[in-house]
Amino acid sequence: SERDVMAAVEEIVAKSSGRVIVTTFSSHIHRLQNFIRVAEKFNRRVVIEGRSMVKNTQIAQELGYLEAKQPLVNAEDISELQDDKVVFLCTGSQGQPMAALSTLASGTHRKISLRPSDTLILS
Repeated sequence: SERDVMAAVEEIVAKSSGRVIVTTFSSHIHRLQNFIRVAEKFNRRVVIEGRSMVKNTQIAQELGYLEAKQPLVNAEDISELQDDKVVFLCTGSQGQPMAALSTLASGTHRKISLRPSDTLILS
């Protein structure tokens, strides 16, 4: 169930000392909302990365289906945030070659580089 998934995610985020990078379907608004709630619970800012993720979260917020206590952040604006205060929601859960996760994995992402302390969640 979604509750079981989020319990596992909470445990992972609680133990993570670095950034948490989550890839999931950008159309699964309910799950995105749950990830935002987990991030807020652990005082982490949510960074949205990937064209469809940005588009879908903006539309969902405009329609009132997605709420965040703090504004969602773009990857360009994270330089002042500590690694343990960030959760990325990004595209690429199906291994699409040009999605954010694939470019991160190959080291070709133009804004973000993976770090040894990062935790990746495939959802």
